[in-house]
Amino acid sequence: MSRKQIKLHAQIGFTERELLESGFDNLRQAETLLAREVSVVCGGCATSLSTGWWREDGASHTPNFVGELHQEITINLDVSCEVPKEQRTIDSIKQACKFLKDKNLNIKWVHLSKQEFEGLHFEVEEDNLRRAI
Repeated sequence: MSRKQIKLHAQIGFTERELLESGFDNLRQAETLLAREVSVVCGGCATSLSTGWWREDGASHTPNFVGELHQEITINLDVSCEVPKEQRTIDSIKQACKFLKDKNLNIKWVHLSKQEFEGLHFEVEEDNLRRAI
């Protein structure tokens, strides 16, 4: 079955020192918290870890950035939802990030991108493969 959907991709970054000083025993706890909060609205999501890089003057809206280069741990959060659930999903991402910050994980900026797409879902069973798409 096909339907119009929104894909949201959030990049949530913090330093290793900030993780060690937070209330989390490990990075998977923070990932799980994000997934638990966001999946209430959308039924599920995907997370992955990567290395993020940013410049000290990265928020200055200048033609080029020359500030000191910083490295951070980044949790990537991908979630898709029906169009009417877009704002609720964004709000759940914000709420989850605020909860991480309240647990002393020093999150300052979250990069959130949005993409509209046609969602095609199918169940991987022989009887259902022909009906779903």
